[in-house]
Amino acid sequence: MLAPDGRLFCNAAGNYIDASAYGITWRRAREAALALDEHAIELAKRPYDLRHAGISFWLASGVDPAECARRAGQSIQVLFRYYAKFPLKRGIMRTG
Repeated sequence: MLAPDGRLFCNAAGNYIDASAYGITWRRAREAALALDEHAIELAKRPYDLRHAGISFWLASGVDPAECARRAGQSIQVLFRYYAKFPLKRGIMRTG
């Protein structure tokens, strides 16, 4: 159920989920959404994993690193140190 303000997760009353219950809520959502083999490899084990995957996807798709850094609120140095986990070929970057 979506919250009235558009949040993906909310409690039964439609309010914010307490920080102490967020991990339980995320675990239940993963169990409901993922196949057993995806769940077993710990795909998106933490909500933060989605940020990492999104940033890596942008880079792999050819989005300019400066734009990726802007979207992520990071410096380019941090972007490549923590998020770029694949080799980038020179000359194939494009904005997206």
